[in-house]
Amino acid sequence: MRYDIIAFVLISIIALGSIAYSAWLFIKNRKLLKTIVELHVDRMALENLISNQALSNEQPVDQGDGFIKFLSESREWAFNYIEEVQKQIEEFRSSVSPEILVFKSGKKLEKVEMEMMLNRISTAFYKLESVLPQEDTQNKEK
Repeated sequence: MRYDIIAFVLISIIALGSIAYSAWLFIKNRKLLKTIVELHVDRMALENLISNQALSNEQPVDQGDGFIKFLSESREWAFNYIEEVQKQIEEFRSSVSPEILVFKSGKKLEKVEMEMMLNRISTAFYKLESVLPQEDTQNKEK
């Protein structure tokens, strides 16, 4: 009988604790739901404002033509530059390949031969380097 009373009290405390915890969670979730709804309404208002602003700022077609022309000229320049760089890389490879093969073979070279090979390599290198964009001289000083 004594254990029945203790069990009843413990079960009652657990039940009351569970009810209190459920009520606390319900209140907390209600606050979160309210915040989520407010954020959603704010988001919709911002989307409408942004879309209205974008519609009012649309440019006439005439102003867009200059930009399209700029894009196509830039694209053409980029293709030409890539083509020129690829051509210079191929030229560098073909002019330096014999020297590289000699160095890879481990063949002993005389000083004069070595200097001639290094001269050809450096000439080809500087020619390839000329394709790179020039750096601003002010940036080099810093």
